Amino acid sequence: MQEKRRSPRQQTSISYRLAGLFSARQPVVNISRGGCTIYSEKAIPVGQVIKIQFFWPQNYTVNATVKVMWCQESRGNSLANYRAGLQFTTVSPESIDCLLGLPATPISTPQLQLNKLLKNYPAKTSNTCST
Repeated sequence: MQEKRRSPRQQTSISYRLAGLFSARQPVVNISRGGCTIYSEKAIPVGQVIKIQFFWPQNYTVNATVKVMWCQESRGNSLANYRAGLQFTTVSPESIDCLLGLPATPISTPQLQLNKLLKNYPAKTSNTCST
């Protein structure tokens, strides 16, 4: 089988949950700039576009839209019944950097000014890694 990935995959300790569902978090097997492999208790139809939430161990979250490229039944001592390959369709480069544990890319001056204002605003903050 010919390798179709443009970016190398790396192991990760993040988990995910399908957005909008009150399902348990499942582990992400590996991740790259182009997509990720996940464990799933149920088969996910190939070609389906889904919204997904990723969670870092520190409870930071990243929201993305992904397309299911493949889904296979797991074999042996697996953490779930299925494994699925997902391709990112809607996610910012900064969010991907966050998921990969890379430093965030430089942000614009207006965004810096907004961040400074929000930092001084006494509202409850969110642990969201995305912009």
